[in-house]
Formats: sequence, C-alpha cells, structure tokens
Amino acid sequence: MNLFKKRQLSLDLFPAVVCTHTCSVTSSFCCLASLQDGRLLPEFNMAEPPLIFECNHACSCWRTCRNRVVQNGLRARLQLYRTKKMGWGVRSMQDIPLGTFVCEYVGELISDAEADVREEDSYLFDLDNKDGEVYCIDARFYGNISRFINHLCEPNLIPVRVFMSHQDLRFPRIAFFSSRPIQAGEEIGFDYGERFWDIKGKYFSCQCGSPKCRHSSAALAHRQASTSSSSSQEPPENGLPDTSSTSAVVAAPF
Repeated sequence: MNLFKKRQLSLDLFPAVVCTHTCSVTSSFCCLASLQDGRLLPEFNMAEPPLIFECNHACSCWRTCRNRVVQNGLRARLQLYRTKKMGWGVRSMQDIPLGTFVCEYVGELISDAEADVREEDSYLFDLDNKDGEVYCIDARFYGNISRFINHLCEPNLIPVRVFMSHQDLRFPRIAFFSSRPIQAGEEIGFDYGERFWDIKGKYFSCQCGSPKCRHSSAALAHRQASTSSSSSQEPPENGLPDTSSTSAVVAAPF
C-alpha cells in the first residue's frame, strides 16, 4: 500500500531532468544529490544530513542510474533476532561499508494530531517538517524489519530524508544509511534522540551497553546528582548566606 500516494505532489509541476544514462556526478544536473554508486559521498554531512533527491520518472536516465538507490529497495542482508536485554533487534548478516543504504523506515503516514491521541507511541518517527502541517510515520500496525531496530547511544545508522516520486517536503521517505563500517553479525541501531528519552526515560532506561551510554540508569543518576550538587552550591541572589533554616531552629519552641 502506497501511503504517500494520496498526498504526493505531482512531478508534472517540476521541470524534467535530462541526464546521461549513468548520471555522472560531474556532468549531470540531477546528481547534485549525495549518492554515487549506491553510497553516500565521502563529504556527506553525517551530523546534519541534507535532503536527498533521487532520480525519478521525470529523468531520462535508466533504472541502473547511480542516483537511484533507496527506490530500488532493501539490498543488505538483515536478520531479526532476540537480544539479551533489549527485546527484538536487527543485525547485519554481511559487512556493510560506510555510507551504504541499509533499509527504509516504513509505516502508516499520520498527522501529528492523530499521533497525539494514539495509545502506543513507541513506533512513531517524526518527519520534522518545520513549516505548516506536521506528520510522522507510525510503524506499529504497518511496517517492515526497521520497526525492530533499537536505539544505540553509539549508532551505526543515520536516518536521511529522501525524495523519489515527489518533491513535497512535508513527506520525505526515511532511509537508514550506515554511518560507519558495520561488521557481519553486528546489531544495527540509530539514535532515537533526546525528545524520545525525555519522555520514555521516565519509564525505562537504555540497555545498549555502550561505555558512552547517555540514557542508562547509571548515567541518569549521575546527571541527577550533578544537577542537585550544582543547585545546592548556587549562591543566593543577594550574595549573602541563607540563614533562614538556622533562624527557624532557634525560634522553634521546645
């Protein structure tokens, strides 16, 4: 089921791109994007991934064009398995080089208002539209193997917003690319983000096991202790010591 079909913006409204059959990055307008030979370019910004616009039916290139990657579907061999501490997880069954497309986050496209009234919000992926209507993908009822990908504080995947059949910026496709080389048998995961942990951290802690884990129970206790220590050491606004507690003890009746 194409969940984007009813809301997509027709490519007839945009000029067709005339490019060579191989879409050479150095000679083709359509390949101003960030893909070459099925991978992200070395200079791709992993910290703040830009939008990717793949070639489409408005282009004159072939299906083998190097700027047609996500639309060709899953190519990496992945396995759903039971982890020791995090329930179901996904691992790679092959070595995956840096910048490789791994899989797409698939689900039901819903509005932010609809997401607010749904009882289960563990499978929501915010599309982060900054202007106008806000939408997200809910993989609770409809999805693929990506719905089982866990959070990792040291992730090996990054989500990238990709456009193929339309250019309506409200409705990107979410594609996961490897942010570093991944070894066969290694669990794959991405950073769920601070917004997720601000809410879910009240109910459970991260179990990724990374030495740099930011959301484990130990890390949370350390932050709380640091916050309490900082607040207790802050001087009062008038710069004078607070003697209210001492006065209260002295004035108390015996």
